[in-house]
Order: sequence, then structure tokens, then C-alpha cells
Amino acid sequence: MAFNLQSAIDDLFKPPSRLQSLVDRAVSPNRDEPDLALNLDICDLVNRKKGNYAHDAVFGLLPYVNGRSHTQAHLALTLLDNLIKNCGHPVHYQIGSREFLNELFRRFPEYQPIAPNPVHHRILEMLQEWRVTLCQRSRYREDLQRINDMYALLCRKGWRFPRIDSDNVAVVLEPETALKTREELEKQDMEAMQAKLQELLRRATPRDL
Repeated sequence: MAFNLQSAIDDLFKPPSRLQSLVDRAVSPNRDEPDLALNLDICDLVNRKKGNYAHDAVFGLLPYVNGRSHTQAHLALTLLDNLIKNCGHPVHYQIGSREFLNELFRRFPEYQPIAPNPVHHRILEMLQEWRVTLCQRSRYREDLQRINDMYALLCRKGWRFPRIDSDNVAVVLEPETALKTREELEKQDMEAMQAKLQELLRRATPRDL
């Protein structure tokens, strides 16, 4: 499918309000547990609409991750995990950006406290998962080196990372390790290239890409 440049430019000026509405529902303060069906609907919307949807979904979760409510933070992190496991490189490219990683760890103290809060623990666990899966096995791992940089920075400051669930690792790796035809690989490469171009258009400058 050809990349529609005009559509990409139009998306810059037309925020996907339906997406934000679904994200807000998924992390509602009235919700105690994740709604997997709703989360997968959001993943499907991101995959279908493309454009800025990967960026807006990922960055739309950060205010909840950094908010006061631990429940909403965990709901947001669960949705982020679902996006990472279901939406491919357009989402991976966003979580590997300096902008995202700096914001994700913005509320972390300089050094690890004796008993880190549960939200920090889950973020550390997720970063570790990304490092041992996407950063090592992704076809586009060169786009994700800032994840390794953030991991190294936290290690230098004495942060310790929790053990990760091997089942989660397998789920993250499955799309990357599955056998694909040449046509499927070409489509995957095109989507990765489109994700980079979309981000370039969004920023309107190659700086920080």
C-alpha cells in the first residue's frame, strides 16, 4: 500500500480524538482492572489508522503513568504493554525515542530508594523486557539504542532491575522471530520506514530522530 504523504500531513493538524477517548476509557479512575478487549480495540485502531496514531497512543498514556493514582498508572502501563506487543515497530519506534524515555522516567528519584513504589518497579521491569527482546532481536534494533542508554544510565546510578517473566519475553519476541515470506518482510520494512517518516513530519525537523 502506497504511503499517502498528504494524509500524513493532514494528520498533523487533526488529532485523533476517538483514540484519546478510548485511551481515557481504558485508564478511567472508575476502573480497577484492565479491559483487555478495549485495549485490543485501541491496538487495532492504531494498526488501521497508522499516521500519528502510534505516537498519540503512546504519549497519551504518559500523563497517567506519571500521575498521582497508582491504579491509573498500572492501567496505562498495561495498555502500553499491549500496544508494544500488538502494534509493531511504529510503537517500538516511539518508546525508543529520547522524548518518551525522558518523560517515562521523569518522576524517578535520582537514586533507587530502599522500597521503590510499585509503578517504578513495573516500569523497570518493562524497560528490562524491551532491552532483552526488542533491543537484541528486533529487525530494527538500531532505532532502539536509547533504551540501552537509559538502562545503562540507571545502572550507573545504582538502580537494580527486577527479574522478568519469560512468558512476557516470548510474547514480545514472537512477531520478530516468526517465519515471514519475502512479501511480509517487505511490508514490515515499509511500515518501519513510514513510522520514521511520520515522526519526521510530526517534528518538522530531522533533529533528534
